[in-house]
Amino acid sequence: MPDIRAVVGEVEVPPVQKIIVAVLFFGVAVGVVLYSNAKLRQQNGGKLWFLAAFTNSALLLFFFAVWDLLILDWLIFVTIQLSNLAPPMVYLTAKAIQMICFGHSLPLQENSL
Repeated sequence: MPDIRAVVGEVEVPPVQKIIVAVLFFGVAVGVVLYSNAKLRQQNGGKLWFLAAFTNSALLLFFFAVWDLLILDWLIFVTIQLSNLAPPMVYLTAKAIQMICFGHSLPLQENSL
């Protein structure tokens, strides 16, 4: 992280944005676990053993951790280079704006942007 901060510098993130992201992530994580335990209780005839609920919750939270590790940390930050994605994304965005505004796509060359 120090190398990234040396290149980019300090990034100011508003506290409200941090709170919104934290609440959304926490809400999804807890909501999925509660919903899954409710479905498990329903499938077991209205009874839910502690060990089953604990195992279900632990495995779901483990899944979130593995997803974060593999998808966010490894795939996005290590494998995909954002510098390679920027020109095609600008090109596709320009094409999409043309389709929305004009109803058809004007001839655009990738190197013209």
